[in-house]
Amino acid sequence: MIIKKIIEKLSHFGNVKIIRLVIGLGYTVAHTETGLGLSYTMISRKDSCTVNPTAGSFAGRTIKEALEIINRDPDNINNRTILIALFNSTVDFDKITNSGGDAVGIMDIKPGDEVFMIGYFEPLIASIKSRCKHLTIIEERHGLTTGEFKEEDWKSEVNIITSTSLINSSFEDIARKCKKSRINCLMGPSTILEPEFFKEYNMSYLAGLKPLNYDRIIEIVSEGGGTKLFNKYCEKIVVKC
Repeated sequence: MIIKKIIEKLSHFGNVKIIRLVIGLGYTVAHTETGLGLSYTMISRKDSCTVNPTAGSFAGRTIKEALEIINRDPDNINNRTILIALFNSTVDFDKITNSGGDAVGIMDIKPGDEVFMIGYFEPLIASIKSRCKHLTIIEERHGLTTGEFKEEDWKSEVNIITSTSLINSSFEDIARKCKKSRINCLMGPSTILEPEFFKEYNMSYLAGLKPLNYDRIIEIVSEGGGTKLFNKYCEKIVVKC
């Protein structure tokens, strides 16, 4: 499973200290000694005034100590969110080959392609529609979920998959259903830019962000902002698998 791979590799950064952890309304940001990492914040309901019961346990601690907390309940949504933000803070961008910032252009979508968008990337819709036969948005707010599709009914040539699927445990199921597709792209600020993690899942591209202006990103996230606001303080990264 992807989560086990993330935990295993992140454990190599056990002595790295966490400077600050902010769980915002839209995104979570982890600032560590190695960098800044982003992850989508998934909050569907609040059972009490405390959303994260381990709040106050991360800043000033090491990643090793954070992993001890996370490993108590690795399937917990809060823990998965923190885990991915921490992992993304350790990415060495100097070792990454960036294929460019235009993921849609890089994917080489053909006029006859059926494209599935799992999640909702509004800024990309016009560009995708101009390149393909048909675009289907699979997202709960748009009336469709991946659970409604059987594996044999998943007939798309191209899939754009939200990296939020790594947090809500739907990634493995989606990857299995689209394993025969020509192109699969995992996309979003939560994307883990580690091609080796995705070799068995037929991912073609990983599209994420490289944070540039840490202070502004932290400020925006802490005030409830999302990608539309902090995108301009990041560089778009597309990694070929």
